Amino acid sequence: MHFVLAASKVDSLHLEYFVFSGRMITLALLHRIQISIAFDRVFFLQLAREDISVEDIRDADPYLYNSFKKILEMDMKMEDEDTLGLTFVCEDEESGSRKVVEFFPNGKNMLVNSENKDNYVNLLVKHCFVPPIAHQIVGSMSAEQRNVLIFFWNSIKSLPVEGFGGLDSKLHIYRTSDFHNCLPSSSTCFYRLSFPPYPFMDVMQNRLNIITQNYVGCNFGAE
Repeated sequence: MHFVLAASKVDSLHLEYFVFSGRMITLALLHRIQISIAFDRVFFLQLAREDISVEDIRDADPYLYNSFKKILEMDMKMEDEDTLGLTFVCEDEESGSRKVVEFFPNGKNMLVNSENKDNYVNLLVKHCFVPPIAHQIVGSMSAEQRNVLIFFWNSIKSLPVEGFGGLDSKLHIYRTSDFHNCLPSSSTCFYRLSFPPYPFMDVMQNRLNIITQNYVGCNFGAE
């Protein structure tokens, strides 16, 4: 999944394709239709805006996983003797051309040793799995933002153990006649979230980002 997403930008409409696919998956879930789509752990973690570790990439890329584990498990003496000859850089290849990327200023002159190898591998993991698909994972919220949105929606601070199925009512989304520069509003007693007719997706995302800040979502907007 990681490499399919990363290579998708060769098509100028790739983001629109991912939005369409996401809507189809959402419709299938809403209508309880089973579809044979599998996402790896790295993809889900990025959707949730969680950090990625070496162990998380085991299934996404076994080759890289084994390479990184070998670095972490190397003998300390060999590392400090600069047996590997590694520095804090990574070589990227795109459309047949190669370029060297430093993880931080002057990274090409900092040797990897037993004291900094954990940091080196963590930077490698993030470099290989986060930037290449950052544009394709659109509109994702952090766990904290989702919690604030749920509270804004129905005044419940956390879902019951049964998840959404344990709520007293289904969640509803409505369209209002408010101007598109207005924020979304909610009727918490009726589990209703209302949106003005925003002209573009990024405008709606911006308004959602505003109400999912703690100082806004937990204090304003509810009717």
